[in-house]
Amino acid sequence: MSPLDRINSFIITAAAGVLSSCSYSIQKNPVPSIPSAQNYKQSELGFGNVYSRVIRPNCIGCHGNGGGVNLESYANIKANLTKIYQAAIVERKMPKAPNAPLSADDLGLLNAWIQAGAPETAPGGEPGPTPIPLGPNFASIKYNILDSKCLLCHAPGKPVARIPLVTKDDLLNSPLDLVLPGNPDESGIMLAIRGVNPEKLMPPPKDANGSPTGFTKLSAQEINAIAQWITNGAND
Repeated sequence: MSPLDRINSFIITAAAGVLSSCSYSIQKNPVPSIPSAQNYKQSELGFGNVYSRVIRPNCIGCHGNGGGVNLESYANIKANLTKIYQAAIVERKMPKAPNAPLSADDLGLLNAWIQAGAPETAPGGEPGPTPIPLGPNFASIKYNILDSKCLLCHAPGKPVARIPLVTKDDLLNSPLDLVLPGNPDESGIMLAIRGVNPEKLMPPPKDANGSPTGFTKLSAQEINAIAQWITNGAND
């Protein structure tokens, strides 16, 4: 059995039922009250902090490259701010399943930022966390790809927890040959994200019933970064 087939046998067993049975709605989940905007320091209300804490981990899996509404930049978020406020704060219908709903703190921070005028820089003048540029090293791959586009399913407590993608050791020591240093063409993760078998493309565009998941395919730049990291020996 190829690495790709082994990976997906686990995924089908562990996740097919979960994805197909997800039916999140604001009626079926507790609706947390939104903390007052006064609970948040002015220095917290900058785009970098809001993106890092709320948008990147909760939204980019579906609203990344190729998504209908791209939320990977400040300009795009500002252009869609009314829609974001309505869907996330007022109606509480985003994120959609299988994403977990936003926590009370996520809602509070996002709402406080929007109420402050959605500034790019925190009013206190403190910069937000510095983004890590996309590149062929694990820190960059984790920040730009795994955290926002994979860990929704591939982390402890998630639908495909048996195939964790949280740490470098998870990739290097996987019995599924996820990463074969120096050999990207036979590494299981590359077979999956390249869509060697289109029906087993990761992230999965459809669930077990054929319904759209909302997940977006990795960009060519993201795929190339992982491939180059593996080619280089997956050392850093």
